[in-house]
Amino acid sequence: MSLRNRTQFLMATALALTCAAAHASPARAQENQVVVDAPSVRIDKLALRIHGVRYENINSNRPSVVIYVAVQNATSVSTVLMAANLFDESVLLHGSGNYGAKGYTFAAGTAPGQEGTFTAGKVLKPGQNTTLVFRYQLEGPVPTAPLTWIVRERPSIVKLLKEISQEHRLSVPGYVPPMPTPPTVPLAPTGIQTLRMPASFIQPGGFRLRTDQITYGRGSTDNGRGSGLTVINMTLQNTTNAPLDVNPNLLNSFVVEQDGRRSQSPGVSLDKGNGASVTLAPREWLSGHFTYYLENQAAQRAARRVEFKYGSGQTLTIDLPPFTAGAVSGQQVAAKAAPEIPATAAVTTGDFQKTAYMDVKLDRAGRSKLGGAEVTLTLRNMIGRRLGMQNDWQTYSLLASDGVEYRADGNHYGTSGSDTLASTVWLENENEAKRTWVFLKVPPTVTPVRLIVREYGKEKASIELPR
Repeated sequence: MSLRNRTQFLMATALALTCAAAHASPARAQENQVVVDAPSVRIDKLALRIHGVRYENINSNRPSVVIYVAVQNATSVSTVLMAANLFDESVLLHGSGNYGAKGYTFAAGTAPGQEGTFTAGKVLKPGQNTTLVFRYQLEGPVPTAPLTWIVRERPSIVKLLKEISQEHRLSVPGYVPPMPTPPTVPLAPTGIQTLRMPASFIQPGGFRLRTDQITYGRGSTDNGRGSGLTVINMTLQNTTNAPLDVNPNLLNSFVVEQDGRRSQSPGVSLDKGNGASVTLAPREWLSGHFTYYLENQAAQRAARRVEFKYGSGQTLTIDLPPFTAGAVSGQQVAAKAAPEIPATAAVTTGDFQKTAYMDVKLDRAGRSKLGGAEVTLTLRNMIGRRLGMQNDWQTYSLLASDGVEYRADGNHYGTSGSDTLASTVWLENENEAKRTWVFLKVPPTVTPVRLIVREYGKEKASIELPR
């Protein structure tokens, strides 16, 4: 089997690694490198899978590699106590070096580069997951070839008076230099309304995909399809260090409406290949578009997100900018003043939503006295220990009717934008408090539509705002 065919096969079947003979999975450009289709291995009661690595001090002779490991209690009835020395005997092989990492830290509740410190044992209930972080200090230049990680659990299992070694050899991808970023496609208004999509990449396989623009239009129903013609233009880039075959027939996508209704694209049209598989050189990119036939214009207004999946891989999601009835194009949205909502107007609606930090519920939304808009949430601490409200590492973005996402200004506020928090506010377990986010750059001519909470780019909560 040729290298390109083999790559395509691995992507389609999601079996890029095996325990016996592991090869590095394709990795994203250096930030945190995502490990695609890594195997899950079993050590006694635990299932482990490498899901990311990060290299630090890459220009020195003392680089470090940080390994993120997803761990699950794979039993149905037993709890597992993860003591501080559980993985003490695990080592990383690099050249002639043999490196150890004493203990590990829990990644939950920390940002990259701030893995925290191990303080006590952690109990995993049956089926429960957590993320562990291992840091290894290396000698010599940063490795670009795969490393071998020998993961061992201690104490060893004893059966029939015999000690049984519990270990697996897993491949850790080497450092991948930063990818050149493909240029953003100029906005080309067509149809009823064309909007810019979030300019961030997702990784559905050995490539990364960026959505560039969405066009809402009208289509004919003569072909038996819906009249809500919707087109999403995208850019796709090879992130591996080898030629990569991309089969358009394996790249599937759906638009999902607010009530869960799904409209599948008949397929993707790439600007190369004429419908056949396209071979991309390392770092090379191409353009293409998906077409969706939503039922009607009401369905377009109800569209909330688009899902992408390559072969049998993971389904990845991107939020859609809202379709605004009556707009001509993304550059010609009617300059209609958004309704003024007093900063004190209470709009408490909906239930609490879980995020990676605290549970959140909408308390109020409106114009801010500081300029722009502000949103106040009720936070509820259900994590089992005291938390500081300002220690939240997640990002908060406000999606507006112009299709643009506006980031919060980065400052900390209490019950409103006028209530500046100068010091950390601690919230005990099962207690609630109010915190406000201010979005200074929201123009007065647009309406805030949705608040989106993300952890490292992955959506954790989405709250519809009153209009």
